[in-house]
Order: sequence, then structure tokens, then C-alpha cells
Amino acid sequence: MSLTRKDLKALLTALLAQRAGPGMPVDISSFMSHQLGGGYSGSYVAIIWLDPLPTLIMKAGPADQILRETESRRHFNSPALEQIRDLGLDGCSEPVEIEIDGHDDMWRAISYAYVGSLSYDELNSYSDFQAIFEDFVAPARQDRRPPAQALRDWLRRLCELVLQKDPGGKSIARGVRAKPLSEYLPRLPWSDGLDAVIESAAAFAPQESALHGFRDWWEDAVSRESIAPFPNSTLLHGDLRFANVLVNRTTATVELIDFGNSAQGHVFRDLARFECDLLFRVPPPPIETETLRLSSEDRQIRTLECAFNPRPGPVDDAADPDNPQLSALRILRETYDSIWHLNSDEGRHKMYMWFLLAEVMKRLMWTGDSSSTPAARRVLLSAVPMLKEAVGGEKPEAAGFSSVSAISRLLSCAALYVPSYGYEATVNRERNAAKIAALREAKASRATVRLLAETGYSFLHFRGPFYPEIESLLESGRLQIVIANPYFVESHGISAAYKDSSKLDDAGLHSWLKQKFAESFTGYESLRAQAGPRIEARVARYGIGATLLITGEEIFFEPYFRSDRSRRHRRLFETFEFRFSARNEHLLRLFNEHFAFYWGNSDAFEEETLFRDRYLPLLRTVEEIWQGG
Repeated sequence: MSLTRKDLKALLTALLAQRAGPGMPVDISSFMSHQLGGGYSGSYVAIIWLDPLPTLIMKAGPADQILRETESRRHFNSPALEQIRDLGLDGCSEPVEIEIDGHDDMWRAISYAYVGSLSYDELNSYSDFQAIFEDFVAPARQDRRPPAQALRDWLRRLCELVLQKDPGGKSIARGVRAKPLSEYLPRLPWSDGLDAVIESAAAFAPQESALHGFRDWWEDAVSRESIAPFPNSTLLHGDLRFANVLVNRTTATVELIDFGNSAQGHVFRDLARFECDLLFRVPPPPIETETLRLSSEDRQIRTLECAFNPRPGPVDDAADPDNPQLSALRILRETYDSIWHLNSDEGRHKMYMWFLLAEVMKRLMWTGDSSSTPAARRVLLSAVPMLKEAVGGEKPEAAGFSSVSAISRLLSCAALYVPSYGYEATVNRERNAAKIAALREAKASRATVRLLAETGYSFLHFRGPFYPEIESLLESGRLQIVIANPYFVESHGISAAYKDSSKLDDAGLHSWLKQKFAESFTGYESLRAQAGPRIEARVARYGIGATLLITGEEIFFEPYFRSDRSRRHRRLFETFEFRFSARNEHLLRLFNEHFAFYWGNSDAFEEETLFRDRYLPLLRTVEEIWQGG
């Protein structure tokens, strides 16, 4: 939206007409302006330079809208608002006819004092609370991170501005009829699109999702809260987002701007909107230590779990005490609590959770900003079951255990290969083709492939289905492999699963299994001669319960069963195998740690003769013990 200079001049002239007294003459024709971007729906906002007046912000919009904003603003106090009053510009202009998008309309204008730097040296002194919290939680430079005490002081000053319209932050007087919760909660825009948004989101969620039947649950649960724990009515700012709170970091001055949504309501509406900007617009950085590894999204969700605790009290995460987003939230909640007693009063805490849930539901409809990205919406949706539990709703199902669709989504499961009778060979070809493609991709990216397997035959011997891809991989990539001990108890168990005692030796090892191990050792020696240290192979000291293949982009996981091994040889494949995306950080960490355990508790292939001579006599002793029992 833009205005002609003629219309700007008409609005500015009408705005300055309210100044009474002689004052200093103002030459309207010399004004300069620059339109400001941002979320000013239906309004025009510009910075105005007009000597001898100080720098001003002029906001123009539909006449009735600007008039309501002017009346609301008169109930608030701050240095910038006092400056406007001293200039005689506390009111708004009379209606002015202007042209908007090809048609005439009646608009008014209102002025605000410019809150910001007037010189290059002052640029770093001013910001909105978005920048304040970003610098505290994830600063681009450590020297920009404000001290915790400074943040606490700025938030206290903000609460003092809110408190001016909510004297004492106390409940209504005794004897006044208490009202139900429904009288205080904001009305959710069900028919304006929220119903459709919830239904759409629920379609991609498991059946037990907190979104299914949400409107019915909301209306029923709210109706059962017959007495609000904290009755309150005050003049709200109405849009207490970070962008509408400006801070001078040098003077610690805090200013509110944009009173266009100001209305009578419960103070928790303003407080919840401000807190949700911190929870959903300022994610913490990822962390990776010896004991903790979390992505930014995982860490943010842990913050939400602490924030939406059904019980009042400090927000702490013992496993991640240095989470800067949680530290910022703790300071904010402590500031709130000093006035409105959110943490010390169970009833108020629960009521505040209701307002947070209402704010989350409204944000599901937001589009076009950082909170509408897929990652941000995942975090936003994760808050719904937590808040439902916090207000006394049903406890959410444990993530990943509600339905097949939930497991697939949460674990990034790309495929599950399950052979049905008669189609074993077909399914086996499909899963092998997927592994071949993953190994080729690993070769192209020069990745390190990791493998846990019983014998490793399929990868190490030249007759194995994956040998050509392994040979190609080792031209530029690497392979680390751990296989089962061919001379100890695990191999004895595998041999017993063949159910063919005629092929067992005196140690109870099956001839087919011994052959596969021998051919794997031979294949390894051949590959080692070609690739040198790019291939490393070890023998596990503990039993291996599943084949695990980790490539650059894929993870394959096939659990082992002690079913009839001879039947498995005939059918090729009769268990099942998962294929996951390696981009799922949670899964990748678990499987990498699993592999690292076996790698650290194993012996090099090169010691095969040594541990064969040591383990075989021990295995024969175990066999004698079992036979004697």
C-alpha cells in the first residue's frame, strides 16, 4: 500500500492542526517521509522529518480504526507518549478523503514519537524485544549478549507499563460475583479458518493426536471451569508482540507502540502473547557435548515441556541446565510472578496455561513469517498436547507409540520391508536394491559406511550381493564393519537354529555358518589389499541382535530371530527390515552410539587366529556344561 505525496501532505496537515497556541511555525511543504515495512495491515506507517519538529512516526488508516487507537493510547504512559503530549499531538487528525487502490476513503492520522537512533553511534542502542532475546539466546557475537540482570530490568519495566492498566494485579473484590473461565478467554476464530487448519493438521497426525476433536474438547473443558481462579479486567495493549516493544539498551527505556488492537480483557492475554514470541520465535542453538546432543528443534521442545508443566514452579531442565532459551523464560516467568503470582498460585498457573493454549491455537493460522515454516509449525503443534495436559485434559500418548503413521513420521521411516508368503524373493530384491542405491550414494559423497552384521558375507565376499558396491565405495569412501564372533556362544546359537545336528562339529558350530565366516575373512583380506586402511573390520565381544547399515543418507535395521535358519535359506528373507532417513538426528545419534559400543568392544580381524585358538576351547567347555546339564 502506498500514498501519494498529496495525500500524505493532507493527512499531515490535518494531524498538525490539533496543535494549539502560537508555537514555532511549521512549513508543511518541506517534509520528508519514508514508508516503513512490517505488519501494519490496512494501515500506512512512515517516518516523518519536518523541521522544527522532532522526528515523528505517522500512522494513517481508516478513520474509525485510528480513532479507537487514539482513545486507547490515552490510557497508557511512557516517555515517548509524554513527548507526543508535550508536542500537542496526543490526538488524531480529522477525517481526510484520500485515494486507496483506486477508490476514495476517509482516513485519519496519528503520530508517535520516533524511538530509535538519531546518529550512527546510536544504532546499536535501540532494538525491539525480538533482537533482545535473540542476542540473549543465540547471539551472533558474544559481546552483544545482554547480561541476565539487564534483561530482567527491561522486562520489569515492560511489566510496569502493563501494570499501569492493571493496578496491583489483584483479583476482584470480595462480594463481587465470580465469572466462569469462558468470560475471560479470547474467542477462538473457529469459523474464520481455525477449524479447517486443525482438521488439515490432524489429517497428518496419529489417531490419538491432541488435534482430533479439538473444538469439542475445548468447548466442553472450558464450560466445566465454572469459576475463574483469577478474575481480571484491564485495558490491554492487545498485540504485545516483541515487535511492538522497543528498548533503548543504553538508558533502559522501554516503549510500547501500535495500540491499534487495544481492548478491554484479561491481562493474561497480553502476557501469553509476549511469552509465545519467546517460545516459538527465538529457538535455542543446538548442543553437542559428551553427555548431551540435541538439535535446535529438540532443545526447543524440551523448553516447551518445562514451560507447560501442569504444576507451578521454576522452569528447569536438569539434563540441559544451560539452555539459554529456558534461562530467558525463567527470567520472564519470575518477572511475571513478582506481580501476578503465576508460579506461587496453582489456580492462576492453570488459568495462564489456558491463555497460552488459546494463543498457540491462534498462531496456527499465522502465515508469511518465521513461525509458519515447516519446522516452526512442528514445534507449535507439539505444544498442543502438552498444554492440554497442563489444563487438566488427557495425558498425551507417548510419541511414536500411537499408530503406524505416527511411528513412520516421527522416526523418518522411509520403508518397511515385510515379505508375505510367496513374495519373499520379490521383497528381498526390493530391499537389496535400496541398499545398493544407498551404497552408491555413499560412494558419490565419499562417506564412511558402518555395518553390524552376523557374518558380513553379503558385503565382504565377491559372491555377496553388495560386494561390487563395497569395492566401488572403497575407491574414495570408507567402511567400518563389526561381525559376530565365529568361535563363541553367539555362533553356537545361530548354528543351533539350523536344526540340523548332522552338520554340527564337536564345538556345536554348523558347517554352513563356518563357511560363510571363512569366506568373509577371505573377502576382507582381498579388499584390504586393494583399499588399505579405508576398510576396517572387527569381531564383536558381545552378541549382535540385528543387522545395522548406516550410509550417508540411509539407515537399514533388520532384527534377528532364532527361527528355523534352514527355512530362511530357502526363502531368502522371512523377517523384516526398516529403512530410515539418516537425516533424523535422534535416530542417527542412537544408531551411531549403538555402533560405537560394538566398535569399542571388539577385536581386529587380523587377530582371528589368536582368538580362534582361545575361544574354541572355551566354547567346547561351555558345550560340555550344557550337555551335562
